[in-house]
Amino acid sequence: MSTRPAKRSAARQPAPHAHHKWCAIAAGFAAIFCFALLIPLLLQAASRPTITAVITAGGPGVDFARDVVRLPDGTMYVAGSFRGLLDLDGTEVTGAEEFPNAFLAKYAPDQTLLWVRTIMSDGTTSGIGVAAYDVRADAAGNPYLAGAFESTVDFGEDTTLTSAGGTDLFVAKYDANGNLLWARGGGSSLNDTFGSLLVEPSGRAVMAAACHRGTAGATFEGVTIHDDPANSGRDWCAIAYEPDGSLAYAKHLGGITNRDDGLQEGMALVAADGAFYLAGILNGPQGTAGSMDGTPLVIPENGGGNSWAVSKWDADFGLEWIQVFGSPGLGAPYALLPMDGGLYLTGRFQESIALGGAGTFEVVGTADSLLARLNPQDGSVDWANAYADVWARSLTTDGSFLYLSGGFISPGTFGMHVLPGTAPHNGFAAKIRTDGEVVWAMQMAGSTGTVTPTSPLYTAWACAHGSGLWCVGAFDGTGTFSEETRESTDASVDLFIARIEERTTPTSSNMRPQAQPVANILFFTSAFPPDEWTQAVAEGEAAPHPTYATYYRVWSPTHDRLENVRIEDPACARVVYLMGDENKDGAVSKGERWVLACAEPSRFVGGTPLLYAYSGPFFISQTAQPE
Repeated sequence: MSTRPAKRSAARQPAPHAHHKWCAIAAGFAAIFCFALLIPLLLQAASRPTITAVITAGGPGVDFARDVVRLPDGTMYVAGSFRGLLDLDGTEVTGAEEFPNAFLAKYAPDQTLLWVRTIMSDGTTSGIGVAAYDVRADAAGNPYLAGAFESTVDFGEDTTLTSAGGTDLFVAKYDANGNLLWARGGGSSLNDTFGSLLVEPSGRAVMAAACHRGTAGATFEGVTIHDDPANSGRDWCAIAYEPDGSLAYAKHLGGITNRDDGLQEGMALVAADGAFYLAGILNGPQGTAGSMDGTPLVIPENGGGNSWAVSKWDADFGLEWIQVFGSPGLGAPYALLPMDGGLYLTGRFQESIALGGAGTFEVVGTADSLLARLNPQDGSVDWANAYADVWARSLTTDGSFLYLSGGFISPGTFGMHVLPGTAPHNGFAAKIRTDGEVVWAMQMAGSTGTVTPTSPLYTAWACAHGSGLWCVGAFDGTGTFSEETRESTDASVDLFIARIEERTTPTSSNMRPQAQPVANILFFTSAFPPDEWTQAVAEGEAAPHPTYATYYRVWSPTHDRLENVRIEDPACARVVYLMGDENKDGAVSKGERWVLACAEPSRFVGGTPLLYAYSGPFFISQTAQPE
């Protein structure tokens, strides 16, 4: 029942929980020894995430929030797109109905809307209109907004930008009161794609993008780059603006010759220790050549589609190293995060992705996501994990843990955690240790309406940490936010802003092992095949909570027969049998795996419960005993 085919990465995998490890080691020893080991665990408190605040907004069109940044004073900037009418907490703004318009909103620490600003499309574009992808803030709290646009767009305050022919790029700076300070745009005569925005401590805004050559290169404030007629494709580029809006530099970085490198939003730019780290795609079959900052490039083995590239650059954008991970399918890296001496990378891939010496991951779902830790010195992979049917969009941190967010196609698999979902597409957030172990994963929002996206629109596009984890995204129809549901406006697509907080739940004080552990217990690591799931429900089982589910599998590697097994999970009062018991004897036989699930619909189920298996009362379900 593994989620990963045999051709899985040989990278170092996350270590199991300490209590699992020690209980396994203690098997065969005296009961008192194991009990001594378990005493500290019995006194632990388990953290459980729940959504404690939610804001939804929208109108009759497609509206969604794409990015969020939270400031030290508790204020928050949210950026996104809308069509026609957008109602934000009673403040209505209007724009073109046919194509997207962009907005930037500021919220007070108590989630009160302070102001909203818009960038209006003129309604004559071929589809993208204007899209605000990233929002960042400088040390003074001034927000910077960046994205892409077509035709002519209006920032208000008598400021407009007009593209050079296709999709161009923009960066705009506002003050903390929402006054537009400046807006700059540029690009080629064909489609340039936005990648990522970074604001340096000095207030300089650095944008990574993929610039097309077009007919005569891409131009930014009078500076033209990528104008070599022998390379007609779309290459990586970097454009920077000083705090006053003047151009600091525009640089052509490189790519695969005559190929369209770069995908809208499919780049990530971060800075650490005086260096830039940039990830994006390189397009082309295996063996296709190009260069990056003069360094020769070749699409490696397993290439053929959107191969991932991760690179390190000095402060003047001189290349220090680049690693290319071949992939024959679609997808892109979406986020980078320098933390804890490592460089964390996430994104989405199809078919497979080859990580050099760390092995190759084959896709399990429709499209899977990768989370990897890289060595910042050379880009080598320390470890990597893949999540089935998951579209990872963003990474953030509280300084100790990673927080991954995005969307998933039901069900989504996050290591040992499975989210069944409430709709075909759902948003998620997950807390992950720096060794890759998933602490918890939870669903939010979702799509139960009639709008069918061509990509997972119903997703948590981004999260920011500060007095909880703040996530933004979109939902359609009925959106689920822990125990609360919201309905979208006129059955259309609405945006959401949600705060996730972790609540501490003490474990049961009367939970005592009665004998030495004789079985291994792990979270179940796969979604059930449809026929098995349907059969389990048809036989009278209560399906797990629609928002959260914890699955367990139990087996004994040493005992021929376990007639009395008890599983205790302080977060779940009802554990039900789902499948197993191949011998039909009502006992766990040596090597036989039983699969169980928490089926208590009234309480939160998820996170990392403490699990015990020992001789004692049989505890599976009075109504779900196997025959």
